[in-house]
Amino acid sequence: MIESDKFKEQCRSEVESQGKDKTLLSLTQKWVNSANSKKYSYHYEWLGRPIIQYPQDIVAMQELVS
Repeated sequence: MIESDKFKEQCRSEVESQGKDKTLLSLTQKWVNSANSKKYSYHYEWLGRPIIQYPQDIVAMQELVS
């Protein structure tokens, strides 16, 4: 197996494990709820324009476009 395939498999396994972690899920839900109550997503810009999204969302959109 080539190194990039090993890395992808490791990532897949880690993401699967994170999805099953109930403590992580609970902490994530608490963080999202708290962040949303403070308009966390309203404080970002992309190329000088407000985006009203989480920063990782705009990076994902850029990946889709490219």
